Amino acid sequence: MKNNRIIELIKILLSSRDYITTKRLSELLSTSQRTIHNDLSSFEFRMLIDGCDLIKTPHKGILLKCDDEVKNKILYKLKTPFLTKTVENDDLSSILVKLINANHIVNREYLKLDLYKSTSSLNILLADLKSLLRDYDCTLENSRNGGLSINGNEFDIRKFFYYFFNSENFYIDYSHSYNRISDRSNYILDRMLTQKQKESLLSIVQSCEEIMTTHFVDEDFNSFLVQLSILIKRTLNSNYIGNISFDHDLQQEYHYATLIKLYIEKDFNVILTENEIKYISLLLLSKRKQTNIPNDEHESLMLEKFINLLSVRLNIDLTKDFTLRQSLNNHLKPAIKRMRHGLASQNPLLDQIKNNYTEIYITVNTVVEDLEAIEKIYFDQNEIGYICLHVIAAINRPTNKHKFNAALICNEGLSLEVFLKNIIESYFPEISITTILRENSSIYAEFSKFELVINSTHKRYKENNVINIETHFSQKDHASLRHLLANKVISSNDFHLDLFKNYLVFFKDDCLTQNDLLEKYSNYLFNEHFVKSNFFNTVLQRQRVSSTYVARGIAVPHGSKDEVLASVILIINCSQPIFWDDDFANTIILVASNDHDARNFSLLFRKIMRIASNDQLSEQLKKCEDIEDVKKLIDFVKN
Repeated sequence: MKNNRIIELIKILLSSRDYITTKRLSELLSTSQRTIHNDLSSFEFRMLIDGCDLIKTPHKGILLKCDDEVKNKILYKLKTPFLTKTVENDDLSSILVKLINANHIVNREYLKLDLYKSTSSLNILLADLKSLLRDYDCTLENSRNGGLSINGNEFDIRKFFYYFFNSENFYIDYSHSYNRISDRSNYILDRMLTQKQKESLLSIVQSCEEIMTTHFVDEDFNSFLVQLSILIKRTLNSNYIGNISFDHDLQQEYHYATLIKLYIEKDFNVILTENEIKYISLLLLSKRKQTNIPNDEHESLMLEKFINLLSVRLNIDLTKDFTLRQSLNNHLKPAIKRMRHGLASQNPLLDQIKNNYTEIYITVNTVVEDLEAIEKIYFDQNEIGYICLHVIAAINRPTNKHKFNAALICNEGLSLEVFLKNIIESYFPEISITTILRENSSIYAEFSKFELVINSTHKRYKENNVINIETHFSQKDHASLRHLLANKVISSNDFHLDLFKNYLVFFKDDCLTQNDLLEKYSNYLFNEHFVKSNFFNTVLQRQRVSSTYVARGIAVPHGSKDEVLASVILIINCSQPIFWDDDFANTIILVASNDHDARNFSLLFRKIMRIASNDQLSEQLKKCEDIEDVKKLIDFVKN
């Protein structure tokens, strides 16, 4: 029962700290006040805001009150493409399995008996299913004789089945894996195929890897099995893919898809059309393969430019790292094809990358534009995350690592000193603890002598180069230290320039929506001659293809450098959080940059991204009231 208008209504109410009138809500949602009142009274609205207090005050408006934990739970409900898990979802799973296994239709009366449901209970389930299908431009149709079937574009129908089966709403009950098949994939296949058919499909995919002389990563191996099983069930019931646009650069995938088609026809006694071969080609294209791919001169120049700019922004020389160049080449060639054909590749580590390697994520996101311009594509946030993994691996390689001269503050005696020193240096070879400090009145004078000071005492220090840990060195300490090093490794020599006047502007704002804010400040940049008139459109285009929310309540939108006349960074602190790409953002860092003044701009950029990467500093940034507060914070940050 997902109503997009109700979802937007809840987002606005959650982002507002003050009362908001139904008139204002109706304006924001382009609907009537009567509809707003109906939505506020609906069962769906009350179900989604469970745990919140809805306060209605005459002459003031509506206020939704809840703590951060409840707010995050509601956000999770809103951002998932399906309903949160309930008992009814098990019944939905059963209905969908019957629909994909049935020849054309499923009888309503049969469903009532099979699920032990009354007519009204079944109707509620089917209403949920209709709502889910709507997100994929599909419909649930009723025939005159009481039969049910899913209608729509076959490509969309298969996409719906695949994402539902892989969502938390698809109930699974499994406790073992089968070779490389995950519990979930194994359970999905068992609901659609016989044991013999499952073994045949597994053999087909493994044979495909042998013929291609490559190896799918495990996540893609499982997704390919599920996608092919859906294809087999749909074609066995005479549901075929329609016309698919096909580019000449897919000839290699088409060749392998033709072989897979022959295997499927032989083992499953089904005839696959030409368009099904093209569909399998696209599925192959969406998979990341572990193999080395030769690159031509054009691609070498493209990579060279990307790595050079990356090195400038991060201020760490990656240009001599052959492994990085080869791994990026292996990833980018199929990734560019995927983006060209609109095929998403889910990155299960995306949230961790954004949180633990924020500076690297933001940097890659803002320098990837040259690659995109050459290839005439946009990378989504999942692909940006995969590129970051290669960069993170390069930065962590011993040949690129910087050795940190560190001190340890410890008051617990020799045994604990030795323990902490050994465990930290074993976990982090880039740290060399050369001095043990005792807590005393003159200890502050010692801090400046070291790049890193690790404090294990009960006293908590707030200096920029100090990290506070527990004496037993917990998992949390390990994560905090790893996060700190990921950002400290990207450093530079300090040089004194008046960067603020030329490159930095600060605002406080009370905009309620993402689009309003972006339009307002893109217009500001245009009126102040920082950007050309089309800058706003390029910002929106970026938003459509890739989330610009990063972490810690911070979003970093940016537009095309071709539309930038003079590089500048706008820091906008919002009076109330704005719902931004499935999260709430308090601070918006709008970046407009081109290739001019690269050294000066990159220094300021690094300092601001360092702030965005740090929990305490990012909180301080949100509290800044004017440009002077921001300057003091930036001056505090080491380069």
